[in-house]
Amino acid sequence: MIRLENIFIKLNENKTLISNINIFIPSGSLISIEGKAGSGKTKLFKILGLKDKVDTGNLYILGKNVNKLSRTELSALHSEISLVFEDNDLIDNLSVEANIILPLIMTNKSKDEIEIAVNELVSWLNINQILEKNILHLSNYEKKMVQFARAIITRPRILLLDNFFNGLDREYEKKISYLLLALKKIGTTIISFRSINNSAILSYNESYKIENFNLVRQ
Repeated sequence: MIRLENIFIKLNENKTLISNINIFIPSGSLISIEGKAGSGKTKLFKILGLKDKVDTGNLYILGKNVNKLSRTELSALHSEISLVFEDNDLIDNLSVEANIILPLIMTNKSKDEIEIAVNELVSWLNINQILEKNILHLSNYEKKMVQFARAIITRPRILLLDNFFNGLDREYEKKISYLLLALKKIGTTIISFRSINNSAILSYNESYKIENFNLVRQ
């Protein structure tokens, strides 16, 4: 679960982007948050992904008050969350497979554990044909799939997507939407941050919109 309690998101001390956020997101939910450029959408994405700190209020993730956690506890919580950024953040001089398994290497998983995880993921996502490709030679959709694969190979309990569907045609959006629904079924909480007026194939449990400096339920 995720709970935001009296949270204010600010650009600086004099500029509030989103005021007094109070929402509860149950585990296994599929949530949409819409906002225009500069509305604070990406800032909220980073706060929920523990990349940025809240300016005011309390953030509870998986039952824990983030403000009260030690560095070690925060690191453990961070491992339960995966983020997919809008911009391509893949490492060009690594293969597709090396990019995907990077989170497992960083958490000191064994060679056998990594091999099992890769085999399961490749089969599920149907990306075996691009594993040895150079990142520079991938299509936009293939890059999105690699980012997606890297995010879910750790089996996160929370998945955050920032403008993930931007630039994808309808057919590719459908394919990824089916994968997200499969993740939801096994209990992953998914929050998709989207641009205003982006058409959506997915049916969300809750949809929110940032307008007039407030996060409002649609």
